[in-house]
Amino acid sequence: MQRGVQVTVDHSEPTPVPFAFCLTNICIAADLAKPDLIAALESGKTLKLEVTDLNSSSMSLEFSLDQFAVVRKAAPAQTFDFGLDEQ
Repeated sequence: MQRGVQVTVDHSEPTPVPFAFCLTNICIAADLAKPDLIAALESGKTLKLEVTDLNSSSMSLEFSLDQFAVVRKAAPAQTFDFGLDEQ
């Protein structure tokens, strides 16, 4: 699984996020967000996600970051408790 997602904030160097695992019809890219990426997301204007599949086909999506910092620092609108039931 060499491919994955390239995360780019504004015109910075892309941050690679490798595929963590694949099922028959989907691959999941996952990694911890480092503090410098979070800071870039908070101060940036545009987030670009470029996905390259295992057949080397690619697609990119762009998102506005204009509310990222405000929403990240706000209280959660809803929380969920996914704790395990101990018996």
